[in-house]
Amino acid sequence: MAEIIEQSRIPKRTLVDGSKVPAIGLGTFGSDKYNSDQIAEAVYGGIRAGYRMIDCASVYQNENRIGESIERVLKEGIVDRADLFITSKVWNDIAMSKTPHTQYLCMFARHGNLFYHSKFIVTTSSKWYN
Repeated sequence: MAEIIEQSRIPKRTLVDGSKVPAIGLGTFGSDKYNSDQIAEAVYGGIRAGYRMIDCASVYQNENRIGESIERVLKEGIVDRADLFITSKVWNDIAMSKTPHTQYLCMFARHGNLFYHSKFIVTTSSKWYN
């Protein structure tokens, strides 16, 4: 394994609730160049190397495989779940529906393929950190 990222060197942003989120994360959009298995392996390697913020989206169609990679690093004891920040997106078809955003996110947590969401930040403006 290559060099591990020293966590104290990663810039962080403080959210309005006091949580500190890494300002640098690993994106999981593979476009048409990388399949979900390759993205999942990149997430596994990224977490092993020190990434603690993983940016996902259901439209990427790889969250189930990313969830498996996260489960793998947790089982291997590479990182504690409390140290990971997993983000996703609520797309316009959901955001514009009659389902409130927070209700959708809670349903995603219970029924979605990415099993490790534990904290939700719902924003309606660009000011979500201090």
